[in-house]
Amino acid sequence: MLKIKHNQNGITIISLVTALIILIILAGIGISAVVRGGLIKKASEAKENTITTVEDIYTGFNELYDERHTHRQ
Repeated sequence: MLKIKHNQNGITIISLVTALIILIILAGIGISAVVRGGLIKKASEAKENTITTVEDIYTGFNELYDERHTHRQ
């Protein structure tokens, strides 16, 4: 009897569809987090807080520097 060898290389359509469904679900969760969770607003607030903190530190260092150099003269 003659045996036929089947080539089993590549992806099956089922694994491709499964991966696509998983990606769609993850995209939906990500979009939901951005829109409903206010992620962009929170990121913007965090940026403003960081800028304010850096400015406060810079001002504090300048004041400290001025105090030390004023007392030396």
